[in-house]
Amino acid sequence: MKHGLLLLSGGFDSAVAGWMMRQRGLRIAAVHFSSEPFTDDAPERKSRALAEQLGFSPFRAVRTGPQFAQLAERCNHRLYYVLSKRLMMRLASRIAAELGCDSLVTGESLGQVSSQTLDNLMVIDRASALPVLRPLLGMDKEDIIRRAVEIGSYELSKGPEMCSVLGPRNPATRVREEQVLREEQRVDIAAMVQGSAEHVVHRPGFISVCERNPEGLRSGGLAGQLAPDADGDDSCLELALRELNGIEADVLEVLLGELEDERGAHGELQRPCADDARALVLGELDVFLGHTR
Repeated sequence: MKHGLLLLSGGFDSAVAGWMMRQRGLRIAAVHFSSEPFTDDAPERKSRALAEQLGFSPFRAVRTGPQFAQLAERCNHRLYYVLSKRLMMRLASRIAAELGCDSLVTGESLGQVSSQTLDNLMVIDRASALPVLRPLLGMDKEDIIRRAVEIGSYELSKGPEMCSVLGPRNPATRVREEQVLREEQRVDIAAMVQGSAEHVVHRPGFISVCERNPEGLRSGGLAGQLAPDADGDDSCLELALRELNGIEADVLEVLLGELEDERGAHGELQRPCADDARALVLGELDVFLGHTR
């Protein structure tokens, strides 16, 4: 099954876009780009709730407020929406690669707002390393809201949009790529991407063993079995916890099958540290799945 990473704002459009692509057979993960501290965390909370309700997993939130502020302050303000979306495309491409996603999904529709013109969308897409899917491209706002009501996302999505908090009153509608490239030279794009990537907030998916079945772990669980070594290296523990949270039940079954294939004749893993961590995690998950089947 193909995977897509949805850029989820918390509003009507992106939620409906993700739902539509799921209906077409795409498994959807979601990422929210937060403008904190220039907004509160309400958009992130809305996005997280929408992801849970509509089955988008895993969910990631990235704190990009300081990076967005740099673009607003140092670059031509009329180009802010194109510049900020290009930054989001770069970040989303990076996260998508980590999650194994084949495409990006957005809720943009042609001409719905002044920045969503064909010229601007073409320039935005050139910052992405993956195909960008826009299932709402030809839909009217009324149709999108009607669909939000039908799928049950309307109540969560309603409320003021916060995407424009740093944006201009009169955004450019016909941006040329050379203009954007010139403005991007005013900031350190690579550093902005790296800085944002270091502020990714990982959220649990549908099944989180630690949160939903804390008694299901064997006594002396992961923390004891994967303590940092003498040099203070806790990479195994970090890997274990990353494996433990945010994995869907059907995926766990596949992983457990893969684990068996990696074992030797005597049931021991043939690879060192990282796979040992993975083995312990999946062993705990096997116990957990045994209780939930």
